[in-house]
Amino acid sequence: MKQQSVFIKYYGAEAADDRLVRIGKDSYALFYGFGNDEAMEGSGYQWRKDYDHLPTVEEVKADIEELINAQTEHRITYGLIFGGGYVYLSRENQLNFNNTVSVPVTYKLGEFADGHPMYYTFGKQADLTTFRRAVGDHISQCLTEGYEAKDAVDYDKIMGGVE
Repeated sequence: MKQQSVFIKYYGAEAADDRLVRIGKDSYALFYGFGNDEAMEGSGYQWRKDYDHLPTVEEVKADIEELINAQTEHRITYGLIFGGGYVYLSRENQLNFNNTVSVPVTYKLGEFADGHPMYYTFGKQADLTTFRRAVGDHISQCLTEGYEAKDAVDYDKIMGGVE
């Protein structure tokens, strides 16, 4: 089996069961985390990454931390709701929002669920300050959740059942 370079969603899980399992002579699969997709109601998933060798704990840790970092970045970029819709917080937008010094200013914050653009005009400095605070709080919360997810991984358990 060819080693995957990324994690894939492996459906059918009912709960998290973080583990590394042997699936062939020189093949292993790492299962990590748990989630649900709205499109796949009733079916949970775990993240899965296949290896064509027995990975070291350092390799497994690096892979899981890379996944957590990607998930954290995705939540930062797409997870903030403000003004009735999701704000697109690319790094460029974060800088633009933070560097605005005068009002009034209008930004395209993102799109509504129906695909229409979401423009927001900040007419007062206090409105812009409130928005910046919401952005900062959102980023801080996402980073904290990412740190906590990394701290919660039990690598002894993951590696414990492998031959």
